[in-house]
Amino acid sequence: MNHMVKKLIGLVLLVGLSLGVFVLPAQAALNTNRTLEVEGTPLSLDKIYDLVVDVVNFLLSIGLVIGIAYIAYGAILWITSQGGKAVDEAKGTIKAALIGIAIILGFGIIVNTIDTIIFTQEL
Repeated sequence: MNHMVKKLIGLVLLVGLSLGVFVLPAQAALNTNRTLEVEGTPLSLDKIYDLVVDVVNFLLSIGLVIGIAYIAYGAILWITSQGGKAVDEAKGTIKAALIGIAIILGFGIIVNTIDTIIFTQEL
């Protein structure tokens, strides 16, 4: 795969996860005491908030799975390389995957901390 395509895919994943981690939970937490009426069915913002938290956790899980798959891809590259530049490329792939996983775990910690301290108001 082209180096530029890899960077573009990484950027899209980073922006998507950033939006899912920071923007959606904050928007869902606003005005949690109001209820919307949708065709006679009460829809509280608490339910929407719970759904958004579930979606964010799902996206974090998907990101971790992709990171682990990327590590496996780097390992396969390393195993099948015959030395030289191919080994360096494989090491770079594994290093990038580990950095991505660390970022995703960091986002997860931040989101769960914000959820616990601010939005659930249970200390």
